[in-house]
Amino acid sequence: MTKYILEAITDSAETALFSFDQLTEKVPSNWNAYIAELEKDNQLIRQNFHSDGQYVMWLYVEESPPDEVMRYFTDNPEKFGDGELDFAVTNKKVSIKSGKIAFTGLEYATLSGMKHPKSETVEIPSGIYNVCIFSPVAQTIEQMEKEELRFDKKIFKVIESEFGKEKSIKYRTLKDKFGGGGCVIPIIAIVLFFIIKALNLGISVFWILFLVIATTIIYASFFSKQARQDRKLISEIDKRVYELEKEIFSPNNISIIATMQKTSD
Repeated sequence: MTKYILEAITDSAETALFSFDQLTEKVPSNWNAYIAELEKDNQLIRQNFHSDGQYVMWLYVEESPPDEVMRYFTDNPEKFGDGELDFAVTNKKVSIKSGKIAFTGLEYATLSGMKHPKSETVEIPSGIYNVCIFSPVAQTIEQMEKEELRFDKKIFKVIESEFGKEKSIKYRTLKDKFGGGGCVIPIIAIVLFFIIKALNLGISVFWILFLVIATTIIYASFFSKQARQDRKLISEIDKRVYELEKEIFSPNNISIIATMQKTSD
């Protein structure tokens, strides 16, 4: 009983869940016939998203998805909304003798295509499986926005518990305003220049320029060090946020739910 979180990138607007059993090494000359044969032999199930992009599948092997998840996904065509994401499949038998399956863009459904960085491979016990794939239930914009707020709060709560309140608040602030300090440097230098000039203190142009350059260097050194620290914090927390976006359930971030139940060896 296992849940897998798989990501796929496609430039053909289609993804696929498939067995390795009959994959060719390279792209065959008749691609359409090759894919049709894999479908006919219960080796591949495709999903047409009508748009290129990155898609996430939660795959449950020998396990049922919880109700919290399934309330947002369906195999009922009447709930698909605009009818475009109608790739739901019910109890399709897939033979997996190799014990290896993959979820990726349809264009990568070859052994060489599995080397693509966004071709996700999973090893499971070999056999014949009943596969069900569920499409997302149509949501209103208001529902999606409400879900996005709930999701952000969940992620921020985890970030706060792992990194501390001060760093988590600073992270959110930096994401909105990162780099703002850099513009202060030339502004201070210019202001200082005109103040000295206006006061007519009798200081030579050489010393005025020296003070401007020295001030610029001091501030540049401070902000450069601070910027490096800020970037390090953003990078560290960004990495964790990316992991949480996959781990914490949100219907806005998951494209497909699939289940696999073994029926025979």
